[in-house]
Amino acid sequence: MAANRPAVVLSIICCFFFLFDPLSSASKITLPSDSSKVSLTLYYESLCPYSANFIVNYLPKLFQDDLISIVDLRLVPWGNAKITGNDTFSCQHGPAECLLNTVEACAIDAWPQLLDLQYAAETNALEPPHRYVPWVVVDGQPLYEDYENYISYVCKAYKGTALPSACSGLSFNQINEKKVIHPVCYKEIPAPTLSSRAVSTLMSWLEKMATSM
Repeated sequence: MAANRPAVVLSIICCFFFLFDPLSSASKITLPSDSSKVSLTLYYESLCPYSANFIVNYLPKLFQDDLISIVDLRLVPWGNAKITGNDTFSCQHGPAECLLNTVEACAIDAWPQLLDLQYAAETNALEPPHRYVPWVVVDGQPLYEDYENYISYVCKAYKGTALPSACSGLSFNQINEKKVIHPVCYKEIPAPTLSSRAVSTLMSWLEKMATSM
């Protein structure tokens, strides 16, 4: 069973992205251009359990109550990976994570390695630099550990006239004062410390999803 875990995770992640739009790229959901839309970017890595938890349990809320209509969503699967020279790279949770990150290129008309390097450049150019994943950015502003509360930030940033029903009833006055710290995968923690725990936690969440469906 343990030998099949990477394949199971790979299948789940592929299915998740293709459910949104089978014809679009796996890394970006392209919506009609609208200057009033709020930019929402998720920088993540596939075997960080907290990235997986956010993608599975929080990001789908965008597609409820018409919230996606005001959002330009971009997914960047690079996270805490590092360029090691000669256009090669290493991932925080080992080769399996590199494979899972690379699969995001499977629906894009580009060589996966080139796409990975593009994600690396984009992630490494972040200002302020990312310190961990998931790293959620709304209109250029990182949410830090309050990333699970991203809907409140999206609604607050929206400047359009028709506020989606998902934003009704939310209070934005104390958005920066009542932050809740959520768990993350820090850049400085080496892969051997995290790999087995990450896979175990991720599989536990996926098994719970499977039994609840």
